[in-house]
Amino acid sequence: MPLTLLAPLTQTFKLSSDATNETFVVFRQATMKQEEERQQLLAIQEYAWNDKEAGVVSRKSRVNFAELARKEVGLTMIECNIMVQKGVNDDGSPKIQPLFKFGKVGEPMRELEFVEAWGQLPADWANELQKFCHEVNKDWAPNSPPKEG
Repeated sequence: MPLTLLAPLTQTFKLSSDATNETFVVFRQATMKQEEERQQLLAIQEYAWNDKEAGVVSRKSRVNFAELARKEVGLTMIECNIMVQKGVNDDGSPKIQPLFKFGKVGEPMRELEFVEAWGQLPADWANELQKFCHEVNKDWAPNSPPKEG
């Protein structure tokens, strides 16, 4: 029987900073499309060598770890119920709505909307989301074992 492409693996996580244990996030395994998008951050690099016993060696890269974290989470997070206050209702009560608004079920958000929402997160929450992303996409985790083959 030929190989059959299955739906990407997904996993649900609870945020540790939520005492109610109601806040969750769902990540999916990256497809080749997301892998290529992630690699674009890492690919924009310049190297210069003039070795002769380690003379003029330089390396430039435009990627930073915060940008990489945002990209990884944005490419693979498909559901999250973190809420945010956006003004007040007519009765004076806080207007609460989802921070991350997903369109198509099972698909990541559009990048511009994700970047805006991501920027509102406290750093420790963002770090936890990236950790969850790496649990589903182990090749993206720092110090992950090299791929075989």
